[in-house]
Amino acid sequence: MPNHITNILKFEGSPNAVKRLLESIKGEGDRLISFFRIIPPGPEIVQDLDGYPCNVEDVASWCMGLAPEYDFQRYAMIAPPTDRDSREPIKVKAPHSGFVGSLSDADFELLIRYLRAHRACGVFHIMDFATGEWGTKWDAYAQSFDADGSLRFDTAWAHPKPVMLALSRQHPEVTILAEWADEDTGSNFGRVTYCNGITTPDKTIPEEGTKEARLFSYRVRDFSDEDIAEYEEDYAEG
Repeated sequence: MPNHITNILKFEGSPNAVKRLLESIKGEGDRLISFFRIIPPGPEIVQDLDGYPCNVEDVASWCMGLAPEYDFQRYAMIAPPTDRDSREPIKVKAPHSGFVGSLSDADFELLIRYLRAHRACGVFHIMDFATGEWGTKWDAYAQSFDADGSLRFDTAWAHPKPVMLALSRQHPEVTILAEWADEDTGSNFGRVTYCNGITTPDKTIPEEGTKEARLFSYRVRDFSDEDIAEYEEDYAEG
């Protein structure tokens, strides 16, 4: 599982401008924000992943020439164009025994979808797209509004900077103040202002690993005074 990053967004602008922004980022159902609404993936990208079929992705990577380090030897598998007319045995090694002939019907169909997606968009599936285009592994989750109107949500591993930059360009009349903190308290945190595609980092952010850094993270993650005291006591005890 990833580290969960707590993100808080505060919006500065006219009430109508902020309302338009919030309406534009709403997802399906009760989702307050969905990155699909800000940077949508192409229709070819596989989104309905059932688990994470690594063997299919490995075969797709080899088919697209993205895994030349594999030394194929044991398996009768499709060969790259340069090897098809060779009289020598095809030297290949299928990772996870995931050669084409061993794939189930469902995985074979998924392989074809992966190849079509990569040909059209340069990625196989939604997690590839998310890490590259959103800067984080998944869509936003654990969403809520704070009492002051700030939007709070979690992301996997990282603050979604590319999404925030895109959102600020889409709504240049709104300034977005973003704060975030990793569940690894005192590391991977920050505060940035986004305005019309321009980022302004807060230079007063404390140094990682300091008590000030931990206090910043506690506040962003909405810890109670009692929780903070307990965590600090544990930290002091090592």
